[in-house]
Amino acid sequence: MNRIETVFVSLLFCTAFALPFFVAALESPKQIGYYCNPDVASIVEGQYYTLPSDFCNYVSPSLGGFGIFRVGDLYRGVPGAAERVIGHGLGQSTNSSQQGDLTNVNFLGIGQGEDMFAVIYEERTWLGNYDVEHFRDFFATGNTAAPHQNYGFIRFKYGAAPPPEPDEPDPVIIIPGILGSEKNSAGEWIIDPILHTYDDLIATLDANGYTPGVDLFPFPYNWRKSNVETALLLKEKIDAVKEICECDKVDLVAHSMGGLVARQYIQSESYEQDVDQLIFLGTPHLGAPKAYLMWEGGEIGPFLDPLDTAMEIILSHEGYEQRFPHLFDYIRATPIDSVRELLPTYDYIFDDSQLRDYPINYPANTFLEDLNANVANLFNSDVEIHNIIGDIADQKTIVGINAIDSSEYLPKWLHGYPEDFYDLLGDHGLVRGQGDQTVPLSSASFVNENLVSTSSTHTTLPDNAKGKIFEILTGSESSSLVDNVNLVNLKLIFIKILSPADLLVISPDNKKIGKENGQEVNEIPNSFYTGFNTDTEFITILNPIDGEYRVFTEGIDTGPYTVETAYISDGAVTESSFTGNTMPGLVTELNVSVNNQDPQPDITPADIAPPVIIITAPDVRDYLRSEQLPVDVSAIDEGSGLHLLESRFDSVTIPNVGTIDLFYKSLGSHTFFASSIDNVNNESTESRTLKVIANATSTRDDISRAYSLTWMTKKIYDDLLKKFNGCFKEKKTLTSVTKTIVIAGKNGKPPTTRKVTEKITRVEIYFDKNTAKDMLKTLDKYRGKGMNEQGYQLIKEDVQWLINN
Repeated sequence: MNRIETVFVSLLFCTAFALPFFVAALESPKQIGYYCNPDVASIVEGQYYTLPSDFCNYVSPSLGGFGIFRVGDLYRGVPGAAERVIGHGLGQSTNSSQQGDLTNVNFLGIGQGEDMFAVIYEERTWLGNYDVEHFRDFFATGNTAAPHQNYGFIRFKYGAAPPPEPDEPDPVIIIPGILGSEKNSAGEWIIDPILHTYDDLIATLDANGYTPGVDLFPFPYNWRKSNVETALLLKEKIDAVKEICECDKVDLVAHSMGGLVARQYIQSESYEQDVDQLIFLGTPHLGAPKAYLMWEGGEIGPFLDPLDTAMEIILSHEGYEQRFPHLFDYIRATPIDSVRELLPTYDYIFDDSQLRDYPINYPANTFLEDLNANVANLFNSDVEIHNIIGDIADQKTIVGINAIDSSEYLPKWLHGYPEDFYDLLGDHGLVRGQGDQTVPLSSASFVNENLVSTSSTHTTLPDNAKGKIFEILTGSESSSLVDNVNLVNLKLIFIKILSPADLLVISPDNKKIGKENGQEVNEIPNSFYTGFNTDTEFITILNPIDGEYRVFTEGIDTGPYTVETAYISDGAVTESSFTGNTMPGLVTELNVSVNNQDPQPDITPADIAPPVIIITAPDVRDYLRSEQLPVDVSAIDEGSGLHLLESRFDSVTIPNVGTIDLFYKSLGSHTFFASSIDNVNNESTESRTLKVIANATSTRDDISRAYSLTWMTKKIYDDLLKKFNGCFKEKKTLTSVTKTIVIAGKNGKPPTTRKVTEKITRVEIYFDKNTAKDMLKTLDKYRGKGMNEQGYQLIKEDVQWLINN
């Protein structure tokens, strides 16, 4: 060995001894191979390997050349902490087959998963045969340095490789479509509490390994807002989920308009490359002509879909509370941007048989125009896209509009009135074709990556595709599918109230939802209550049971309130309305009977007894015109409470307690009428007929009062009073009257009687009709000449009454 070789060996020994416990971490200096027949290729560092036979090959082309002796050993453990299983002298060949490896492995009982390694090194016999001893100590203990660098080893695990650990799925966020979210009384948005479209999908993911709040999240939002605004909230939601999972990406499952929200985020400059998989469910990528009806006319169409009907009821309720005269006005004034952003961006309006060219004379949808103009951002986003669409057999999806002149309906139907839309029969100006009853097939399939078509309606698509969704997300089939909500034969009852009262509903099985004792309660499955602190208060019950629902209203102010119900099933809506009256704290019970076979959910009050009216005065008798008529009327109602008590004299409303000045009333018969209504509109009436008359005294009083009211001059007053008094004449009559008188007896004799005849003059005061008629002639002369019309008519009626009666 020359000087340079000696120095190199010395350094190598020093290094090895200086780091004796790091041998196991050293990389193999040379490449070697190791395999056992019938395998023909070397195992790979770190893999699992079972020796298939006792003929094992040690391959070392990288060690030296011809004439170099090699040693091959097999160890259990890791380099630096190992037990030798067997050793072989390999001779000078670079590929040497040896026996005994498998025998010794079995003898030592080496088991599944144990660390092993095979090693080949040069044996430099010209240095004194110390290489073998040093290498074996080096690999066994790490206490001896490697004699030189011409060695190599392969580490492996003994046995069969265990199945690979499945990749943890990304957290998944469910993005609902239009109407798929609502705000509760706490001001929180929750996912689809009305139709429960996503309940079974979420429950299926939960039952198959996902955990709500850990890797399963809904994304409820205000679906009335623009999708651009909602996409910013989606980014915030994704950021929050990434913090929870401490991961970089999420998966999105987006139904209907929710797919447009997802696209808006991924295709925007705000996208952070944090979406792994995106599953569309019935997304209207090119819009849906059904939106034309709502945007242009505030209508949902003649064929009623539960989702559309529910949306119309909710928006109409909101519009009414905000004093909009029609749903169209509310949608446009607010505006409800989501409706506009669902308008199609292709040719779909026909003038006669001529199809218009979009966008000329179309309602614009710049949102979708922009979104589809840069759809390449979606396809180039490295997001794995799947598109599941619905295509039912019946062609019930609106795909076009037959438009005619709309001037009769403006400002509605600005871009064309669907021909005969408001008629009971016909096609209502709607062209129908393939799709899921909401989204045309061409619009849903615009994104054609991993396209899957199902025979589902738009509403049932998330439920019907839940198994496929799980398979896409995880790469494996679900072990179970949850089917708790019947979306195929969906039925829904709306109960809403218009101020000023709150709601409590008790179902036929005595479960409650609404406001009770100042608290919110909800015991009915698949029901939703907005809460009593919201602007628009309503209750929904999905698939209600048959029987009588009791509806209690609790007044929060004084005034009329209205309870409205709508029973919604596929293709039919039955509505009912009831208006009552309330006051703070007043609780009123109404009844709504539900029969799912024959839905007629009329609202009837529990209280059917009318109020009881008590008329203490006036009595049924004749009253002089100069009198004050007493009035004393009351009413009681032990049911819903008294709302109104009204008294009328003839057709004039008067106070229920007080008096009526008959001076201003005509002579003759009059009707006193009292009516009462309770708070649920039960009504009762009572009436009495009385007569106003005149006599001499009342007429004199009337003349005097007319003068005091300056209806006549003093001269006329004096003259009329004189003439009226002159109408009363004396009539004297002389008559003979026979009387029996008693004469006292004298001198103890008894009294006696005697008849005597007397002459008596009788004086009779009578009303001289002829004189009275002359007075009327005088009265005519004064009419308009010192006497006004009121005084004239009053006195004339009095005098004529006396003449006739």
